[in-house]
Amino acid sequence: MQPLLPSPEAVLALPALMQGRVLSSDLDLDGHMSMQRHVERGEEGAEMLLRSVGVDDAYRAEQGMAVFSAEHHVRLFRELSEGGQFSVHTMLLDRSARIAHLLAFLLDHEEHSISSTVEMVLVHVGMATRRAVDFPAEVATGLDALIATSQRFDGRVPTSGSMGIRR
Repeated sequence: MQPLLPSPEAVLALPALMQGRVLSSDLDLDGHMSMQRHVERGEEGAEMLLRSVGVDDAYRAEQGMAVFSAEHHVRLFRELSEGGQFSVHTMLLDRSARIAHLLAFLLDHEEHSISSTVEMVLVHVGMATRRAVDFPAEVATGLDALIATSQRFDGRVPTSGSMGIRR
């Protein structure tokens, strides 16, 4: 059963964290953007969202902390073909002291439709120990602001139902 998707207009209301065109190097043997590239674009959207709250290269170097991908769930709804224009729109759904739950939409501008969703769980870690650690207060505040923005999303949020924050 197909999940109920938000309208492309609702997704376009989210910031476009990246835009691009499908290159020949993005294609799989079937001639459309590979699943690997969908995941990569979703992760790039997550990285851009985290940069907006200060989790960037300087943060990693100065604070000795980073965010690791722990889980992904990818859904492909429409092929992206070579030369097709797309954008990535990412929302932060929830967080705990150490975990973030995000959803990225890859929007196909040629067909004006959602091509895929990449849902992910990210873990905040201390690089010295490689273990989960709490988000610092300033990052947590920024994440909470992103969650508040996502809660105003005017559309269905098509999560897998199999991942998220455990309470």
